[in-house]
Amino acid sequence: MGETICPSMHEGDVLLAISGSGSTRRTVEDAEAAKKLGVKVIAVTSKPESALAQDADAVIVVPGRVKGEAGGSIQLLSSLFDQSVHIALDALCLKISRRDNVSDAQANANHANVE
Repeated sequence: MGETICPSMHEGDVLLAISGSGSTRRTVEDAEAAKKLGVKVIAVTSKPESALAQDADAVIVVPGRVKGEAGGSIQLLSSLFDQSVHIALDALCLKISRRDNVSDAQANANHANVE
């Protein structure tokens, strides 16, 4: 949302909003703006009680240390959360592609035709 290389959002679209803390200002603002357009918001966060999660239509909770938290990982900042999100969303995309019988070539074609 807000990127010049992405198509505009419209009612019925889905925004996947990712913030470990669920309080990243720009991410929360984008989610709020999307909701006003009639866009469904899916929050990906480690904080189900966060502002982002509370405003979302659905929440995917991915555990992982985020910036500002002590302990839990030797990795710096939110690396653990970031890596966990990549794995979780990759697995979700694979499940959806198998459910919908989408080939790699079909998925690639969708990326080539951005309006």
